[in-house]
Amino acid sequence: MGQSAGATNVYALVGSPLSAGLFHKAIPLSGNISSSSPTSAISKANSVINALLIADGLATDKAGADAYRTAQSNDWIKSYLMSKTGADLMSIQTDLTGGKWGTGVRLPEPGLTSLLWNAVALIADGTVLPSTSLANNIRSGNFNRVPMLIGNTSEEGKLFSGAFKVDDFTRFNWMIDTYRNGGNSNLILGDLIDDTIVTPLTVDNYNQYIFSNPLRFTPGPSITTSLFVSLGTSALTTFYPQVPLYYYNFKWNKEPAPWNDVYGAWHTEDLPFIFGTFTLNLNSFGWTATNEPGRLALSKAMQQSIAAFIRTGDPNNSTLGVTWDQWNPTSRHKMGFDATNDAAVISQE
Repeated sequence: MGQSAGATNVYALVGSPLSAGLFHKAIPLSGNISSSSPTSAISKANSVINALLIADGLATDKAGADAYRTAQSNDWIKSYLMSKTGADLMSIQTDLTGGKWGTGVRLPEPGLTSLLWNAVALIADGTVLPSTSLANNIRSGNFNRVPMLIGNTSEEGKLFSGAFKVDDFTRFNWMIDTYRNGGNSNLILGDLIDDTIVTPLTVDNYNQYIFSNPLRFTPGPSITTSLFVSLGTSALTTFYPQVPLYYYNFKWNKEPAPWNDVYGAWHTEDLPFIFGTFTLNLNSFGWTATNEPGRLALSKAMQQSIAAFIRTGDPNNSTLGVTWDQWNPTSRHKMGFDATNDAAVISQE
């Protein structure tokens, strides 16, 4: 099981010849099938070295850094990189004095427009992963054939909003304060979302902005919900019809206001329900005595479904109250997981 980047790792394990026979089910959540060439990985590594050389005054630009780097031995490069601290690596990726609140802005690779921060996907090295496209290999049947349970949340993009009005530190403190105050908050949507970006600021407008940003408000979400859903659908299509496929849509958004609108069923919100971790964590602002009965009932149903899938390759169990059909490109069945404050609401969509 893996979520987000962890889901990409799960897909890689499914596609790796070295992991054959090591697992019998796979659960990738909110991620995508992805691999990159060794050439692109080397290019990214060289950009990191170049940025360090420029920061240390050993070069002034990409051309100079390229020349300096290529003149060094592999042993020198290794020693140079091993001498760097975490702070050194952070400083070449982020200008800590910049950004909307003076809390940092991500920097490009030297001489390029792509961000140094953006890592390459898992490397198709020809040993751990096939040297050709991972998705194409899966389509061709060259993968570890195990049943798959794939999931998305219905408001994934709310974690990646570009319209937050306050910095992360302030926002996270407000989130924890809500938890400490038993779910009570005097905040409103406009305290957290910038109405000069989403105009006019209404819940519907904000939800549309997060889903696909049809009005092209700037800055937009760094990743929209529609992109996440398309990645999930693409993965399902890639594996079909070679293995059993089950798909879910997590929809619970009963956090106390305004967090139900600010975050709702955001990226990661399904994880506490799967693991039953309704404690002090990133999502804890959503746990209240009012929503506890429905929340716990939904969590139980999701846990029983995961357990059934792990045991048998089929998530159907009595707590669902409805049959969970396999996904196919025609019907596109998925299980909708939601709850009122008092009870789970589960239905096939």
